[in-house]
Order: sequence, then C-alpha cells, then structure tokens
Amino acid sequence: MLIRIKVQAKAKKDNVILQTKDKLLVQTKEPAKQGRANRRVHLLLANYFHVSPKKVKLIRGGTQPNKLFEIYGDYHQED
Repeated sequence: MLIRIKVQAKAKKDNVILQTKDKLLVQTKEPAKQGRANRRVHLLLANYFHVSPKKVKLIRGGTQPNKLFEIYGDYHQED
C-alpha cells in the first residue's frame, strides 16, 4: 500500500493523524536534520500499521515534508 505523509518535525509530541484514507500527518519531536525525523517517522509508521520496520519503505520525499511511503505485507491500521 502506498501512503502519502505530511511530516511535521520538532512537534511537541510524536503523533500519527489520519487525514484521508491514503494520507497521514505524522508529527515527530525529532528535528529534520541528518535524517533524524525520517528515521522516527519510519518507526512511527511501522508501529501505526503494526508491521516490522523492515516492511516500511520511503519511496519519495527524503528531504521534503511531503513524502510517499510504501507499507508491505499484512498490516492493520489503527483507528
């Protein structure tokens, strides 16, 4: 499954918010420096979809706030 992500770095807390069926807002406390925010978003998405971090892949947007991730395998989305 492909999922569009809007990342808000340096937020007050880590949070994943469903905006539409295929778009999420991911807030992270990590700064957008040296890939720290991307690594945290990667783990937050794995936790959100209940999959191993190995099944989450950044497809596009490595240095941008708007990103495209792919979730592989069987996943379960939180409500």
